[in-house]
Amino acid sequence: MVQNIGIKIEDNKNAKVVSIEGLLDASMANAVSERLHDILEGECKKLVFDLSSLEYISSAGLRVLLYSAKKMQSKNGQTSLCDIPKSVQRVLEISGLNTIFSIHKNIDTAISSMK
Repeated sequence: MVQNIGIKIEDNKNAKVVSIEGLLDASMANAVSERLHDILEGECKKLVFDLSSLEYISSAGLRVLLYSAKKMQSKNGQTSLCDIPKSVQRVLEISGLNTIFSIHKNIDTAISSMK
């Protein structure tokens, strides 16, 4: 089986930064959700998705982002997206999710915008 996504989770200041690369489609959404489980259920209050290396996102991938944001909001946390490629930005705009997320140019501005 060809691996079509990579996910890296790092601590950066007081935030968790999740870098996703490749294709975030139905075949990979569950794997990404599993990797995010501990963050979403834990004490983390600031979550940043670095999408600079994301090539494609499907509706299943959008659900992962939306679920993560709702889970963070339920514990008074914050979620931001940054470094979004134009093709992914277009999908966010078409779906209307660009109005739900705080979107930033890079990781530093995403983290500094969070209180």
